Amino acid sequence: MKMYRILLVFLSITLVYSVAEALLDGKTQQSVNVICKKTIDTKFCNEVFANNLTTSSPSKKDLLNVTVIEAERISANTYFFISTLLRDAGDERSGLQKCAEAYEIVNTAFTEGVSFFNQGLYGEILKLTEANTQQTVDAICKQTIDIKFCNGILAKNPVTSPTMQDLLKVTVTEAERISADTDSFIITTITNVGSGPGLQKCAEAYARVNASFTNAVSLFNNERYAEIIGLMDEVSYGVGICKTDFNVPGYNINPMIEKNRETNVLAAMEKIISHMVPS
Repeated sequence: MKMYRILLVFLSITLVYSVAEALLDGKTQQSVNVICKKTIDTKFCNEVFANNLTTSSPSKKDLLNVTVIEAERISANTYFFISTLLRDAGDERSGLQKCAEAYEIVNTAFTEGVSFFNQGLYGEILKLTEANTQQTVDAICKQTIDIKFCNGILAKNPVTSPTMQDLLKVTVTEAERISADTDSFIITTITNVGSGPGLQKCAEAYARVNASFTNAVSLFNNERYAEIIGLMDEVSYGVGICKTDFNVPGYNINPMIEKNRETNVLAAMEKIISHMVPS
């Protein structure tokens, strides 16, 4: 995940400079600190500037120039590295091939970023960061059982060029909300039509699921991302308790089938993105 993390840093830096108008009012290092704090790896971001700036008082364009050039260089090296591994790949060929295809797209995007910079088309660089964001979302959602639902959840993220923390935040927030709504639905249904054994099991299950999603929000707020992964096993276990082989009065199809599916997607999303968040 290290190279993916580096590329996200470059996207974040590029975005900052594409939309900034007046950033360098203070000393260079203070300005660099402001930029790097907006990325997911402050140390690496600082090193990019420290190792590549050739002037002690760089302009905004100088810093963006360093960013796009280094992004293109590292992306090209990564693509070459993957291509080299493919030559002798065995069982891992399928996974490496997907990485090669992904980095071919990324490499092209960063090369276009250099071209846009040279033409002074800084707004076009911003569009590239947005395109890469959608590719990241697609990569996450393709690993779930409902790509459309997953995309809909991540689309609620308010940040234009989100970090993995941003994507995880919207996921844990929406998971807690949807889980609470499901828990409320079950309780209301039991109140209105009575509690059969199937619905009662679902009530017990979602009390457990809801607690796990709430705990996940707390773990996120405390930056304990890795612990969210194990917590999602609790969610999956809870969903397994809620069987759907019973009728719910007023519904042709048991609504818990859909709610269980959405819950499983949310749990999978939290596990996938938690793995991608840098520690």
